[in-house]
Amino acid sequence: MALGAPAVIPKPHTSMRHPRKARSLSRQDSVFGLLMVAPVLVYTGIFFGIPTLLMVWMSLHDWPLLGDPTFVGMGNFSTAFADPVFRHAVVFSLGYALVQTPLVVALALLMASLVRRQSKGSALFRIIYLMPYVMGFGSSAFLWYWMVDDRTGAVKAVLLAVGINVNQSAWLSEFIPGVIVVITLTIWKTVGFFMLLMMSGMQSISDEVYEAATLDGANKVKQFFFITLPLLRPTLVMVFIFAITWGVLVFDQFYILTSGRPDNRTVSVVHWIFTNSFVRFDLGYGAALSVLVVLGLAAITYVQLKMLRNPED
Repeated sequence: MALGAPAVIPKPHTSMRHPRKARSLSRQDSVFGLLMVAPVLVYTGIFFGIPTLLMVWMSLHDWPLLGDPTFVGMGNFSTAFADPVFRHAVVFSLGYALVQTPLVVALALLMASLVRRQSKGSALFRIIYLMPYVMGFGSSAFLWYWMVDDRTGAVKAVLLAVGINVNQSAWLSEFIPGVIVVITLTIWKTVGFFMLLMMSGMQSISDEVYEAATLDGANKVKQFFFITLPLLRPTLVMVFIFAITWGVLVFDQFYILTSGRPDNRTVSVVHWIFTNSFVRFDLGYGAALSVLVVLGLAAITYVQLKMLRNPED
């Protein structure tokens, strides 16, 4: 080899997969993946896809309970936009969701921080926090209706025992007290579920991150705001989507506790859909309202994902 000539370093022998064999394996993986998700796709198509298409088709018709449907095109949607009760129900449901969501998320975050570590009694508190979520909303609403009843309610008995006499008859008949009761019920009912999601997200964060932060002099407050919250972002996105969606779709609580009192001011969008579909039997109009609610929730979810997700994801 001549002086100064670059040395030729032999390349290590690497086995390369044949392109045809690679494409064959990729095709096999795709088929195997489709077979694995096929039961879920069939279930989703039968119980969600077909009913959704039927709902859209019904929304374009005057669809009575008895008799033949009549095609009206966008007539039901025009009626919905001109319906003052529906407009108020949309504003009320959105306002309710915006009020109860930060409250339940903040409380769930606090509870998850308290029970995330394995310590004496933590498992018991996790069970206690989660127990209300196991109950249905209907059963929970009837339980709270009995608790706040102004004649035989347990709350009245407790208040009288400590010398406090209040007029509980207004708690479910006036706007502000009724909404406060329902928000309290909703937080009590759902905070355990959100706490469980938060706790799972926190436990996925490595302890080494907190140990390194402690060595750098970061206290618990700084660790929470600069480590826990940023790394908990995916979980928070899911929690906020669940909380706002459930808030907009609220029905059982207000239907049982306030029944729209006073003067339909506590009528939610789902309550109004239920009234038109199964009380007035105007199924086409109820389907049109449902389509509008689904589109609205899709838009809200999209905005949440844009605002809360990490731009690098």
